[in-house]
Amino acid sequence: MQNMYNNIHCQLWPAFIFKQIRTMSTEIETLLGPQLLMEADGALQSTSAALAKEDIVLLYFSAHWCPPCKRFTPLLIDFYKIAAQCGVQIVFVSSDRDQASFKEYFATMPWPSLPSDAGGVEVKQNLARLFQVRGIPSLVAIDAKSGKFITGDARTGVMMAGNNKEKQNKLVESWKSK
Repeated sequence: MQNMYNNIHCQLWPAFIFKQIRTMSTEIETLLGPQLLMEADGALQSTSAALAKEDIVLLYFSAHWCPPCKRFTPLLIDFYKIAAQCGVQIVFVSSDRDQASFKEYFATMPWPSLPSDAGGVEVKQNLARLFQVRGIPSLVAIDAKSGKFITGDARTGVMMAGNNKEKQNKLVESWKSK
């Protein structure tokens, strides 16, 4: 898997950017870019600082215009209230078509997002290719330190756990053990 990751990763990033990122960033920064948007008002934080204490990152591919996404987001928010205490951070990866829709939808979320600028869009496209995201909503679990892929179907686990704290904790532990 690591060789596949390296091969795909090298093909997705322009060479000059990949070289710069590879020499001065953590693995997670290589995947997500150097900064995350912490609030809809534009507050940015370095990716490594935002995720420093986390074990698992869930990449939430979603959009304001997507009815299944809008139904899943409240369930994910409830899951996040428990999972955040267990070393899980969610990062919103938007497929919104305009800035206003992105800001409105992101404002409902208690987690950070990829920036919605051109750089963030490029990172989103690279992540979607790398993790073979074919539709939304999609939830991909990765190791927060190494960027190692854990599962491309974290959404099913979250839906099955529902609001059951014991099931939510077991789900998080299963991701950590992979």
